[in-house]
Amino acid sequence: MDQKNYAEGIMIKFLQIPDNEKRNIYQDVSNKIGVPPKAVEKDVWVTLMLRMVFESELAPHLIFKGGTSLSKAFDLIKRLSEDIDLGIDRTYLGFEGDLSKGQIRKLRRECHTFVSGEFKELLKKQLDEYGVDENLYELAVENTQISDQDPETILVNYKSLYDKDELPYLLPRVKIEISARSLIEPHHPEEIRSWIEEQFPDAAFTEDAFEVSTTDPRKTFLEKLILLHEEFEKPKDKIRYLRMSMHFYDIDQIMSSEYGPAALKDHALFDSIIAHRRVITPMSTTTIHYPFKPLTSPRL
Repeated sequence: MDQKNYAEGIMIKFLQIPDNEKRNIYQDVSNKIGVPPKAVEKDVWVTLMLRMVFESELAPHLIFKGGTSLSKAFDLIKRLSEDIDLGIDRTYLGFEGDLSKGQIRKLRRECHTFVSGEFKELLKKQLDEYGVDENLYELAVENTQISDQDPETILVNYKSLYDKDELPYLLPRVKIEISARSLIEPHHPEEIRSWIEEQFPDAAFTEDAFEVSTTDPRKTFLEKLILLHEEFEKPKDKIRYLRMSMHFYDIDQIMSSEYGPAALKDHALFDSIIAHRRVITPMSTTTIHYPFKPLTSPRL
């Protein structure tokens, strides 16, 4: 694909160009960055959903967190992250200050109502205004029953150019998970763009990068350590092993950056995470201590 073909004229939104041209671009980017073309396609949809959310009026109340934030915002991990994890400031849902257990249950139910109603409608409105053909995607709420499930999930099922049997683990969908129980701080704005826009910066379909309020990797690092600590303190027959390896990988990658060592020195951040979890999320462990400190630590 010669990017000069798209280097002149008016802006062309990528999804509006012919399918055969999109395939060529996916293959070109695949050759350059070493990921399957089907993954390049998925990254387009992940990036588009982030743009729709963080260019909406809800943006001031949301943060981007989790593994996908480590790859998309900070380039700290190289594994393909398919889901978008968002935290919503609970004050937007009408919950302020310290919460009782009953209020936390109400918060979870209110988050379900918000995601299945207001958020889904907003996402559809954003996609319509952006000019995305409604035949290219379908929005669905994963849990349609009234529930206090948290996080709550919206599925964006998109029309793929690739056969379902080609890399079947790469499903043609983006999962957007929204939690009202997340610790919002610390976060800061980071610029996001798709892989194709990084590789074709001067193409007519390439748009300006957009800002996303993103959780600080130090917090993500400590939260993953705490999650693993809790999990492996369970009785052996209760430990979950499925999908745990990604946390070890993420921790290793963050530790190789500036953020890991900085997180281990940030006792105030660690304490704030523990305090938040003790109130908002039931914790199964009692021996929470600073990462890598011996069990005889006076901070136990």
